[in-house]
Amino acid sequence: MLNFVLCDDNLPSLNRLSKILENIFMKNNIDAQIGLAATKPSETLTYVNENNVDVLFLDINLNDKLNGCDVANIIRKNNKNVYIVFLTGHLEYILQAYKYKTFDYLPKPIVEERLEETILRLIEDMSIAQLNFIKINNNKTLINADE
Repeated sequence: MLNFVLCDDNLPSLNRLSKILENIFMKNNIDAQIGLAATKPSETLTYVNENNVDVLFLDINLNDKLNGCDVANIIRKNNKNVYIVFLTGHLEYILQAYKYKTFDYLPKPIVEERLEETILRLIEDMSIAQLNFIKINNNKTLINADE
């Protein structure tokens, strides 16, 4: 099962993203869960350090001393394999965000079709890259080989 983590300081946006992702998982029969949906970067960093995380959705402007790029930079020092997707209404950060080996960059407000496209590309990339993922159940389920 893939483990997703979401970090956005805007609780309504975070809840909306969670619901949309869960719908995409169900619609496409993707074996995934949202392990953490946090509004604080510190919660996200703690969870990522203590758990196996496959995909991280990060808002860039977190209204904290750490922004999403700072969080990505800290995580990249210890985890080179987590897929990072940035979310933001601040398109001026797009070039800066990609230096953290970013998989995608989604402008806010999040459009469900665009998010679904990103998730399906991400699943395809995981299966092609074979970054310790194993396909089972007619290729509908990916599990981390480390588990």
